[in-house]
Amino acid sequence: MDALLILHMQDEIGLVKNGGGAVSFFRPLGPEAQAGLRSGIIKDSILYAVGAYSGMLYIFSLPQLSLHCCRSCIGRYPFKIELQQERLYIACADSDTVHMLSSCNGEPLSSYHTGGYLSAMAVSPKFCLLCTYNTRKLFLLSASHLYPELEMNIPLQPNCALYDQNKNLFYICGTAEDGIKGMLCILSGEGELLKICETGDVPVDMALYREQLLISCSGQDVIALHARGEGRTLGWLKGPLMPDRLAVCPQNGRLYVSSQLENIINVIDINGRRTLYTLKTEREPSALIMYSQKD
Repeated sequence: MDALLILHMQDEIGLVKNGGGAVSFFRPLGPEAQAGLRSGIIKDSILYAVGAYSGMLYIFSLPQLSLHCCRSCIGRYPFKIELQQERLYIACADSDTVHMLSSCNGEPLSSYHTGGYLSAMAVSPKFCLLCTYNTRKLFLLSASHLYPELEMNIPLQPNCALYDQNKNLFYICGTAEDGIKGMLCILSGEGELLKICETGDVPVDMALYREQLLISCSGQDVIALHARGEGRTLGWLKGPLMPDRLAVCPQNGRLYVSSQLENIINVIDINGRRTLYTLKTEREPSALIMYSQKD
């Protein structure tokens, strides 16, 4: 059975079973924690999450959400965590760094300093792609050692990045210099810029479903639908006010969309292009993660 995990900057973790219904909330770090849970990823019933305020990596056992261990992320304000081949990659905005840690024990393995304010990261089996907001640069590092392979300017202010394993492509979303007009860059798995497309205003997050790339656009209260790998606009889904984080259940085609203004998550039928229902959540949902339960 699939479930949805909701991380909050206020350190609650919400759980929604796929049948819908109310959200169950947990505080596995205790009532006094000020971690600022910002990003997470799940593998083999283990949740790896980072605290933006605490600068810590937290490892939880699922489904109990019991804290297995916590380690320093080394950098300041970690905002994104990825997992590839038993290695964790943690992007830290305030220290302009990415850190590679062992997924087994959280031991640091390598790091890289970009010299610019990190705002996006995506990781493939071969490369770690980083984007800086203030300098508008892209860095392509080897995934094994974080050795720099490529550095280039990009024609947008990046907000998010995503790796498409099926097509071996990277997607980068951001805005033009006005900070509003949305742009999408499609790059090969080797970092070659293939295409630049327009998307909705102020893109924030991306997700994949079948042959579609979904982009939440907080400046227009919509989710833009693009052809996966091509960038061609396929249509729009109405979202909540200032749509934010996305998660997709591929089995039933449901899209979960959080809001930057309201404490809600809209559940949308992608194929039918309609909102099914709304979930009430806590303040500041920061990440939506699909979780395949085995029980």
